[in-house]
Amino acid sequence: MLVLTGVGRSGTTALRQAIGTHPSVISTGHEHNVVFDVLECARRNRSEYSRRYAMQMTDEMHDSLFRRLIFDLVFPEPKTTAGGTCTMVFTNLFPETASYLIEAMPNARVVCLVRNGVDVLASRMKHKQFRSDDFAQNCKVWTNAASMHAWCTDRDDAFVIQYERLKADPECVCNEITEFMKIDQSQAPGMHLREHTYHPTHHEGPAWASWSDTDRHTFEMICGDAMHHLGYAIPWESEGVLHG
Repeated sequence: MLVLTGVGRSGTTALRQAIGTHPSVISTGHEHNVVFDVLECARRNRSEYSRRYAMQMTDEMHDSLFRRLIFDLVFPEPKTTAGGTCTMVFTNLFPETASYLIEAMPNARVVCLVRNGVDVLASRMKHKQFRSDDFAQNCKVWTNAASMHAWCTDRDDAFVIQYERLKADPECVCNEITEFMKIDQSQAPGMHLREHTYHPTHHEGPAWASWSDTDRHTFEMICGDAMHHLGYAIPWESEGVLHG
Protein backbone atom coordinates (compact mmCIF):
# COMPACT_ATOMS: atom_id res chain seq x y z
CA MET A 1 0.00 0.00 0.00
CA LEU A 2 1.20 3.50 -0.90
CA VAL A 3 0.43 6.21 1.65
CA LEU A 4 0.82 9.79 0.42
CA THR A 5 1.19 12.44 3.10
CA GLY A 6 1.91 16.15 3.27
CA VAL A 7 0.70 19.41 4.78
CA GLY A 8 -2.26 20.95 2.98
CA ARG A 9 -1.30 23.44 0.21
CA SER A 10 1.94 21.58 -0.52
CA GLY A 11 0.78 20.17 -3.86
CA THR A 12 -0.76 17.08 -2.33
CA THR A 13 -3.93 17.18 -4.45
CA ALA A 14 -1.96 17.37 -7.69
CA LEU A 15 0.36 14.53 -6.68
CA ARG A 16 -2.51 12.36 -5.46
CA GLN A 17 -4.47 12.81 -8.67
CA ALA A 18 -1.38 12.25 -10.82
CA ILE A 19 -0.25 9.02 -9.14
CA GLY A 20 -3.86 7.83 -9.32
CA THR A 21 -3.61 7.83 -13.12
CA HIS A 22 -0.98 5.06 -13.03
CA PRO A 23 -2.60 1.88 -14.39
CA SER A 24 -1.25 -0.22 -11.51
CA VAL A 25 -2.50 2.12 -8.76
CA ILE A 26 -5.87 1.64 -7.06
CA SER A 27 -7.15 5.02 -5.87
CA THR A 28 -10.48 6.66 -5.08
CA GLY A 29 -9.05 10.07 -5.98
CA HIS A 30 -10.02 11.51 -2.57
CA GLU A 31 -8.38 12.44 0.71
CA HIS A 32 -8.76 9.84 3.43
CA ASN A 33 -8.35 11.72 6.69
CA VAL A 34 -10.40 9.03 8.37
CA VAL A 35 -7.34 6.78 7.92
CA PHE A 36 -5.36 9.05 10.24
CA ASP A 37 -8.19 8.93 12.78
CA VAL A 38 -8.27 5.13 12.68
CA LEU A 39 -4.48 4.83 12.90
CA GLU A 40 -4.34 7.20 15.86
CA CYS A 41 -7.06 5.27 17.67
CA ALA A 42 -5.26 1.99 17.03
CA ARG A 43 -1.89 3.45 18.06
CA ARG A 44 -3.29 4.80 21.32
CA ASN A 45 -4.94 1.47 22.10
CA ARG A 46 -1.55 -0.22 21.74
CA SER A 47 0.56 2.40 23.54
CA GLU A 48 -1.49 3.92 26.38
CA TYR A 49 -1.36 1.73 29.47
CA SER A 50 -5.02 1.87 30.46
CA ARG A 51 -6.20 1.09 26.93
CA ARG A 52 -3.68 -1.66 26.36
CA TYR A 53 -4.53 -3.22 29.70
CA ALA A 54 -8.20 -3.39 28.68
CA MET A 55 -7.54 -5.04 25.30
CA GLN A 56 -9.10 -8.49 25.08
CA MET A 57 -7.01 -9.70 22.12
CA THR A 58 -3.46 -10.08 20.93
CA ASP A 59 -1.61 -7.22 19.23
CA GLU A 60 -1.70 -9.17 15.98
CA MET A 61 -5.48 -9.56 16.10
CA HIS A 62 -5.90 -5.92 17.09
CA ASP A 63 -3.81 -4.72 14.15
CA SER A 64 -5.58 -7.08 11.76
CA LEU A 65 -8.98 -5.68 12.71
CA PHE A 66 -7.85 -2.10 12.21
CA ARG A 67 -6.25 -2.96 8.86
CA ARG A 68 -9.56 -4.44 7.74
CA LEU A 69 -11.42 -1.33 8.97
CA ILE A 70 -9.14 0.98 6.97
CA PHE A 71 -9.59 -0.98 3.76
CA ASP A 72 -13.35 -1.28 4.30
CA LEU A 73 -13.63 2.48 4.83
CA VAL A 74 -11.49 3.48 1.84
CA PHE A 75 -12.50 0.75 -0.61
CA PRO A 76 -16.02 -0.35 0.37
CA GLU A 77 -16.92 -1.62 -3.11
CA PRO A 78 -14.99 -4.62 -4.48
CA LYS A 79 -15.12 -3.20 -8.03
CA THR A 80 -13.07 -0.21 -6.82
CA THR A 81 -10.01 -2.43 -6.44
CA ALA A 82 -10.33 -4.28 -9.76
CA GLY A 83 -7.39 -4.12 -12.17
CA GLY A 84 -4.65 -2.67 -9.99
CA THR A 85 -1.84 -4.03 -7.85
CA CYS A 86 -0.99 -1.10 -5.53
CA THR A 87 -3.60 0.53 -3.30
CA MET A 88 -3.08 4.22 -2.53
CA VAL A 89 -4.48 6.38 0.24
CA PHE A 90 -3.80 9.99 1.15
CA THR A 91 -3.79 11.18 4.74
CA ASN A 92 -1.68 13.52 6.82
CA LEU A 93 0.67 11.64 9.13
CA PHE A 94 2.72 12.50 12.17
CA PRO A 95 5.88 10.55 13.00
CA GLU A 96 4.24 8.55 15.79
CA THR A 97 1.30 7.63 13.57
CA ALA A 98 3.60 6.75 10.68
CA SER A 99 5.63 4.45 12.93
CA TYR A 100 2.50 2.60 13.98
CA LEU A 101 1.35 2.42 10.35
CA ILE A 102 4.55 0.61 9.36
CA GLU A 103 4.33 -1.68 12.39
CA ALA A 104 0.73 -2.64 11.67
CA MET A 105 1.14 -2.75 7.88
CA PRO A 106 4.68 -3.90 7.12
CA ASN A 107 4.07 -3.73 3.38
CA ALA A 108 3.03 -0.06 3.49
CA ARG A 109 5.28 2.57 1.93
CA VAL A 110 5.13 6.29 2.75
CA VAL A 111 5.69 9.10 0.24
CA CYS A 112 5.95 12.49 1.94
CA LEU A 113 5.61 15.74 -0.02
CA VAL A 114 7.20 18.89 1.45
CA ARG A 115 7.10 22.49 0.24
CA ASN A 116 8.68 25.80 1.25
CA GLY A 117 6.89 26.95 4.38
CA VAL A 118 6.55 30.55 3.19
CA ASP A 119 4.61 29.43 0.11
CA VAL A 120 2.49 27.01 2.14
CA LEU A 121 1.58 29.62 4.77
CA ALA A 122 0.84 32.28 2.18
CA SER A 123 -1.47 29.87 0.37
CA ARG A 124 -3.18 28.59 3.53
CA MET A 125 -3.97 32.11 4.70
CA LYS A 126 -5.80 32.84 1.42
CA HIS A 127 -8.12 29.83 1.71
CA LYS A 128 -11.16 29.95 3.97
CA GLN A 129 -10.85 26.38 5.24
CA PHE A 130 -7.43 27.16 6.76
CA ARG A 131 -8.10 30.73 7.92
CA SER A 132 -10.33 29.38 10.68
CA ASP A 133 -7.00 28.88 12.48
CA ASP A 134 -4.80 31.90 13.13
CA PHE A 135 -1.43 32.52 11.50
CA ALA A 136 0.54 31.01 14.39
CA GLN A 137 -1.49 27.79 14.38
CA ASN A 138 -0.99 27.41 10.63
CA CYS A 139 2.75 27.86 11.21
CA LYS A 140 2.68 25.04 13.76
CA VAL A 141 0.81 22.80 11.32
CA TRP A 142 3.47 23.34 8.66
CA THR A 143 6.36 22.37 10.97
CA ASN A 144 5.13 18.77 10.75
CA ALA A 145 6.71 18.74 7.28
CA ALA A 146 10.13 18.87 8.91
CA SER A 147 9.14 16.28 11.51
CA MET A 148 8.00 13.87 8.81
CA HIS A 149 11.10 14.60 6.73
CA ALA A 150 13.25 13.63 9.70
CA TRP A 151 11.18 10.49 10.25
CA CYS A 152 11.59 9.46 6.60
CA THR A 153 15.36 9.96 6.55
CA ASP A 154 17.38 6.76 6.09
CA ARG A 155 14.28 4.55 5.90
CA ASP A 156 13.74 2.01 3.13
CA ASP A 157 9.96 2.29 3.51
CA ALA A 158 9.70 6.08 3.15
CA PHE A 159 10.45 8.55 0.37
CA VAL A 160 10.52 12.37 0.51
CA ILE A 161 9.66 14.62 -2.43
CA GLN A 162 10.18 18.38 -2.55
CA TYR A 163 7.35 20.22 -4.29
CA GLU A 164 9.76 22.50 -6.10
CA ARG A 165 11.52 19.55 -7.71
CA LEU A 166 8.22 17.85 -8.54
CA LYS A 167 7.04 21.01 -10.32
CA ALA A 168 10.30 21.38 -12.27
CA ASP A 169 10.57 17.75 -13.43
CA PRO A 170 7.32 15.85 -12.80
CA GLU A 171 8.16 12.92 -15.10
CA CYS A 172 11.43 12.16 -13.33
CA VAL A 173 9.97 12.42 -9.83
CA CYS A 174 6.92 10.31 -10.70
CA ASN A 175 9.23 7.64 -12.13
CA GLU A 176 11.18 7.69 -8.86
CA ILE A 177 7.95 7.08 -6.97
CA THR A 178 7.01 4.10 -9.14
CA GLU A 179 10.52 2.71 -8.76
CA PHE A 180 10.23 3.14 -5.00
CA MET A 181 6.91 1.27 -5.09
CA LYS A 182 8.36 -1.43 -7.38
CA ILE A 183 5.66 -1.03 -10.00
CA ASP A 184 6.08 -0.54 -13.75
CA GLN A 185 6.96 2.86 -15.16
CA SER A 186 4.16 4.87 -16.74
CA GLN A 187 4.09 8.22 -18.51
CA ALA A 188 0.59 8.99 -17.24
CA PRO A 189 1.41 10.59 -13.83
CA GLY A 190 4.04 12.98 -15.23
CA MET A 191 1.81 13.97 -18.13
CA HIS A 192 -1.07 14.57 -15.73
CA LEU A 193 1.03 16.97 -13.67
CA ARG A 194 2.11 18.82 -16.80
CA GLU A 195 -1.49 19.25 -17.94
CA HIS A 196 -3.41 19.91 -14.71
CA THR A 197 -3.35 22.53 -11.96
CA TYR A 198 -5.38 22.23 -8.75
CA HIS A 199 -6.52 25.07 -6.48
CA PRO A 200 -3.83 27.60 -7.53
CA THR A 201 -3.05 30.54 -5.26
CA HIS A 202 -2.19 33.86 -6.90
CA HIS A 203 0.00 36.49 -5.25
CA GLU A 204 0.96 40.01 -6.22
CA GLY A 205 4.69 40.16 -5.63
CA PRO A 206 6.42 37.80 -3.18
CA ALA A 207 4.13 35.34 -1.41
CA TRP A 208 4.89 36.96 1.96
CA ALA A 209 4.53 40.58 0.77
CA SER A 210 1.22 41.13 2.60
CA TRP A 211 2.47 39.72 5.91
CA SER A 212 2.81 42.11 8.81
CA ASP A 213 5.98 42.46 10.86
CA THR A 214 4.22 40.38 13.52
CA ASP A 215 3.47 37.62 11.00
CA ARG A 216 7.08 37.52 9.80
CA HIS A 217 8.36 37.40 13.36
CA THR A 218 5.87 34.65 14.24
CA PHE A 219 6.95 32.64 11.21
CA GLU A 220 10.63 32.97 12.16
CA MET A 221 9.99 31.88 15.74
CA ILE A 222 7.80 28.87 14.91
CA CYS A 223 9.08 27.77 11.49
CA GLY A 224 12.70 28.93 11.49
CA ASP A 225 14.22 25.62 12.61
CA ALA A 226 11.99 23.61 10.26
CA MET A 227 12.92 25.87 7.32
CA HIS A 228 16.59 25.34 8.10
CA HIS A 229 16.10 21.57 8.42
CA LEU A 230 14.45 21.40 5.00
CA GLY A 231 17.03 23.66 3.36
CA TYR A 232 14.77 26.64 2.70
CA ALA A 233 15.86 30.25 3.23
CA ILE A 234 13.67 32.89 4.89
CA PRO A 235 13.36 35.34 1.99
CA TRP A 236 12.98 38.64 3.78
CA GLU A 237 16.25 38.04 5.63
CA SER A 238 18.17 37.83 2.35
CA GLU A 239 16.28 40.86 1.02
CA GLY A 240 17.14 42.97 4.05
CA VAL A 241 13.58 43.42 5.30
CA LEU A 242 13.62 44.44 8.95
CA HIS A 243 10.89 44.31 11.55
CA GLY A 244 9.30 47.65 12.39
